[in-house]
Amino acid sequence: MAPGALLLEAQKEYEKESQKADEYLREIREQQLLPEAVGQCIEAAGYEHEPDTQKSLLRAASFGKCFLDKFPPEGFVRMCQDLRVLNAIRDYQIGIPLTFTQYPPACRGIGAVPGHP
Repeated sequence: MAPGALLLEAQKEYEKESQKADEYLREIREQQLLPEAVGQCIEAAGYEHEPDTQKSLLRAASFGKCFLDKFPPEGFVRMCQDLRVLNAIRDYQIGIPLTFTQYPPACRGIGAVPGHP
């Protein structure tokens, strides 16, 4: 199982207050794949069209970041901003079914608050 998928399962089990969460997390950490797992969850959220699934993946990434000493927040923050824009233009009132891959790199991060990266 990919580290990101395992992290997603760990986060779901954590919400259920199950001990399986600790087992899954320990497995990822023993293989030293936690940074990769967090990155995979963030990236997967970008390719997902369903906002509930996006939130679940970003929650898993946030959960994994809690166990890392130094994980740069920029990628997570940028993905949240990009998803906010993509979900807004995918809304039925606008109706542009744009994918993350089609979203121009020059536009990424335009949902950012002025004065913040």
